[in-house]
Amino acid sequence: MTTQPPDASPPMMGDTAPSVPARVGATIARLQRESARTDRPTSWAAATLAALRNATPGRVDETPASWDVVYSTLPEEALGRGDDISWDERATHAALVLYAVHQTSQSAPMHQPEVRLGQALRRLPDATDEKSPILRRFTSLVSASTFDATLYHLRSLIALLRRDGITLDYVRLCQDLVRLQSPRTAPVVRRQWGRDFFGGRGVDAPAPDGASVESSS
Repeated sequence: MTTQPPDASPPMMGDTAPSVPARVGATIARLQRESARTDRPTSWAAATLAALRNATPGRVDETPASWDVVYSTLPEEALGRGDDISWDERATHAALVLYAVHQTSQSAPMHQPEVRLGQALRRLPDATDEKSPILRRFTSLVSASTFDATLYHLRSLIALLRRDGITLDYVRLCQDLVRLQSPRTAPVVRRQWGRDFFGGRGVDAPAPDGASVESSS
């Protein structure tokens, strides 16, 4: 259940809990810093990343081991009430889990500001080739009819980003995942992912009948 009704105002993170993006960024920065130590990760970073990797993105109730990092990240105003799970809770849980999957076995930080999801996926080898399985996966991602289905496809794509060491902005992704839970703003999120993934590919358009494809002198 969610705390906002379907006709609520667009659930931008800044509208529901202004401090959530900064707090998500701070948690990920600490995880990156403490997991990339030259000797070995701190016990907190190692345990936290392990708990997150074993979780299903967005399924907050299924993995109590992840609650410590999720609820220490979220401010009180972003939490659900009673039996409800807020959009911020689900999105923050999903973003942290996906980050942990992405950071696994990587020495370099996989969170990088200003790298949107579509931009990151576009950098995968042959991503926009019409016969590429990555293109099919991306199409499945943006066509998913439920939030859980979206996260299922997203996790498989994040694994490919990890494979190729391609970074992603997880604060921006968390914001996208909040808005994806609203019927009013979900199409906007998917459209932006598509713009970033397909933008600038270029299409060879046929010349008009009788027209030369060569420039006139």
